[in-house]
Amino acid sequence: MSTALVNGPPFSLVQAGVSVNGLMDASAEKVGFIGRVNWAGTGSSKAIRRVVTRLGAVTAGTATFRVSLQDVDTSAGPPGVPDGTPDQTWTTATSGLTANTVLETGDLSADRTVSRGDLVAVVFDYSAFTSGASVIVNTLPAPFANAFPSAVLYTASWAALANTLPEVAFIFSDGTRGTLEGSCLISNTSAADYNNATTSTASLDSGDERGTKWVPTRPGSITALQGVIRVAGATSDFELCLYRDTTLLETVVVEANMVVASGTYAWFRVPLDTAVRFSASENIYLTVKPTTANNVRIMAIDFHAAGDLAFVFTGAAVSWAERADAGSRDVNTGASLRVTALFPMGTFDEEIAAGSYALSGTVTNAAVGVTGATVTVIDRTTGLTKQATTDGSGDWTMSVESNAADRYAAYAEYENGGTKYQALAPWALTAA
Repeated sequence: MSTALVNGPPFSLVQAGVSVNGLMDASAEKVGFIGRVNWAGTGSSKAIRRVVTRLGAVTAGTATFRVSLQDVDTSAGPPGVPDGTPDQTWTTATSGLTANTVLETGDLSADRTVSRGDLVAVVFDYSAFTSGASVIVNTLPAPFANAFPSAVLYTASWAALANTLPEVAFIFSDGTRGTLEGSCLISNTSAADYNNATTSTASLDSGDERGTKWVPTRPGSITALQGVIRVAGATSDFELCLYRDTTLLETVVVEANMVVASGTYAWFRVPLDTAVRFSASENIYLTVKPTTANNVRIMAIDFHAAGDLAFVFTGAAVSWAERADAGSRDVNTGASLRVTALFPMGTFDEEIAAGSYALSGTVTNAAVGVTGATVTVIDRTTGLTKQATTDGSGDWTMSVESNAADRYAAYAEYENGGTKYQALAPWALTAA
């Protein structure tokens, strides 16, 4: 089955933790996140061991802050609400909380075993309260009210936090991460204005062309470009550019007059007239390139952990990338988990176990194995190509996605004595 390139709510990745509605400054007040548990990868069940969220302002006081997992009361509401019974809990003194940062709990009082798609409520409250303490539990903005995942606030009764999404992640007993489907966890966002006169790439957020580097782990197709952009004014025109390595594949010219309003973030989606095919491990770039000296702005989004980033971008390594004056690209490396709010849309091809099948053969010249010959295999179904190089005996092999021999065509290229040779050949499929 094919899967989407982006899993999660990219429209919400405009700014992290903007909601002040998750304020708890009285003993009975609490915030609840309700949704269906999901994670990247396989497996029908997991055990939730820790909860991760993001806090806003904190006034410590001497209260005890509690995080719990609860069942969902499906008979109450709307909106959907927790059932009120803390099943698995973790507590800490409010004096130990840090404002405007990600909070990862310790181990809960017990693991909670869940199946993919189970309804779960995550509840933040006080198990003990002293007047003067207050904590804000952050949410993400959304353009609409959500059935689930949803965020609710209890003061005298439960009420929906309108147009928000939970900002939450789970750490499972096996060390992997997940979330409530449709949610995600962001540690920080930032933004900087730039235009076609910006010439530096001394640091991130300094080039005149900025965007997302996207390296898929499986083949698939890009059918649309989307993201969040803000223009400074009516003359802040720009281009959306899609590259494979250094090759420009698509350019979409955008007049600033077409954006909702200057100084306001605007969501866009642009379909491509022809889907762009990609193979595994290719470097795909989606960038915003201003065409005038008037500023545009895109968001820099920092994820808390690689597992959170991997959940939103299942099947690809994603990072921030930029360049100045069409020069070399500077990308964030190492432990950095920064991306932009620019995402290709489309699907991955049906997933097939890696290394299930292999193509192999031997390239010879006058019955002598040719070392260093390049063998190119073409997938007749997708049009994608892969290359292998022959060893000292002229032998080569490569993994493929199907055992259908007639799906592939191959040819070899090599040079001998200054003469270049090409040869078509039928290669036999062998079990890997």
